[in-house]
Amino acid sequence: MELRSGKLVLIVGFVAAIAAILLAYVLISVLEDNDSGSRTVVTLMMLGFGGFAAYFLLHYYRYRILINDYEIIIQNEFGKHKTILQEDIVAVDYQRTFNMILIKTRWGQKFKISNIYLRMLELIPEEKFTERLIRTLTRGNSEL
Repeated sequence: MELRSGKLVLIVGFVAAIAAILLAYVLISVLEDNDSGSRTVVTLMMLGFGGFAAYFLLHYYRYRILINDYEIIIQNEFGKHKTILQEDIVAVDYQRTFNMILIKTRWGQKFKISNIYLRMLELIPEEKFTERLIRTLTRGNSEL
């Protein structure tokens, strides 16, 4: 099974890109050259929205989770792969602070995965779920 992010991530990326383009237009065409304070603020806002746009668009187009009976392969936004063998998974937990699924391996590795990829839990045996994850899932995903 291949898991990808939803269309909302793409929409947020496009909205942030449009905001960055509009701010670039304001910076180039609207603001006066002698108004350095406003130019600084608009430049910082443009860079911020541009960064958000780049992250969300990269996440939508490149982030993947590939799951089969033997392994889980996570490809991040920059193309880097991490592989977790199903037999190495010791526990699957829920991290409330960052609202993430936490996979722990017998080698001491920890992999954090966004809760938007909850479907991946369908292919992991339930006996590896921690009590906290089971409680969270049985509450109707109200905390997720």
